Amino acid sequence: NDVRQTLQASILAALRGVTGEDQLTVLLLDDTMRRVVSRCCRLSEVMADANITLVEHILAPEAKRAPPAMAAHLSAVYLIAP
Repeated sequence: NDVRQTLQASILAALRGVTGEDQLTVLLLDDTMRRVVSRCCRLSEVMADANITLVEHILAPEAKRAPPAMAAHLSAVYLIAP
């Protein structure tokens, strides 16, 4: 449980460091990072605490992605495993 809390705090702090309060931000995750984030954080925590507007899978089919008109106005944060 301590590892989970430490990882959660690290992820949220890192995201807070790159997102602004007045900007719309999309969080793009690959499979590995989606599993890591979902093990330690609730999606609602990520969106509220780190000011994330949208969470998407990096390899999502085009039909499941945000519309291009919306995506053009979003900043992006990528969490991708090496």
